[in-house]
Amino acid sequence: MGFGTEKQKSGNSLSCLILAAGFGSRLKNIGVKPLLPCREKAFLQIVVENALQADLFPIVSITNQSNQAAIKKLNLPTEILLNEKPEQGMFSSIRIGVQYLHKISSGILIAPVDYPLVKSATYQALAREFKDNPNSIIIPSLEKKSGHPVIIPEWLFSEILQKKPASTLREIVSENRKRIRYAEVSDAGILLNINSEAAYWKNCQ
Repeated sequence: MGFGTEKQKSGNSLSCLILAAGFGSRLKNIGVKPLLPCREKAFLQIVVENALQADLFPIVSITNQSNQAAIKKLNLPTEILLNEKPEQGMFSSIRIGVQYLHKISSGILIAPVDYPLVKSATYQALAREFKDNPNSIIIPSLEKKSGHPVIIPEWLFSEILQKKPASTLREIVSENRKRIRYAEVSDAGILLNINSEAAYWKNCQ
């Protein structure tokens, strides 16, 4: 599904990369994770809407073959890219997204789909922080606890593309910890990973 990536890189061009290629095995008895309803909207729809309200463009979602058709049926304003080897882990999806976006983006907000409770205002606050600090890694923080989503700046793209799929974003961020800028937010959603049935029933009804 294409919604166009005609926008050329200019100034602090911030895009959004949604990670939705995991199999969500701990939630499989409930449904497909990106499509699960959380307070009346699908996980993926919530994240896409948050990105739109923060003026992020383009919005790209990485999925796996099993979920691709169902996600397309949501008809959301997001490019959908396929990770053919999702078993390699989340970083493999990040590399696919960065490869797709690196020529048109000055920064990429990386949003795991299993953090649907992050507030729209947090996305907007992170975007403003990046606008003011375009060479920093932007991480939301609540009472000194860091969470998601994270913004990576342009200078980090090549390093990510050079790493092996078995690497992690956490490792890369840690290696560049002096370039991190924490954005304090009043949003417990940045810490709430909905990756189990217990977490889902507790937080998404």
